Amino acid sequence: MLDAMERDTSEPDALGRLFRLDHLTTRMRRHAEGLIVCPARRPGRRWRDPVPLVEVLRGAIGEVEDYTRVDLVASATA
Repeated sequence: MLDAMERDTSEPDALGRLFRLDHLTTRMRRHAEGLIVCPARRPGRRWRDPVPLVEVLRGAIGEVEDYTRVDLVASATA
């Protein structure tokens, strides 16, 4: 729902507040997952198929509070 609101908003102040709210909800989810792991229970989110590394990095960048300062640069070297 927050993603849809961010896409539909063009007002810079409102968009900034939505991004901060999105970051706070992400932090709350991460803390909740950490609490689930503490008593040795399995986390609710799991992946069955491999995920490309670039998608993992994009997801990690999205969870950084000041994500606009992070640049993801792809390299074609093998």
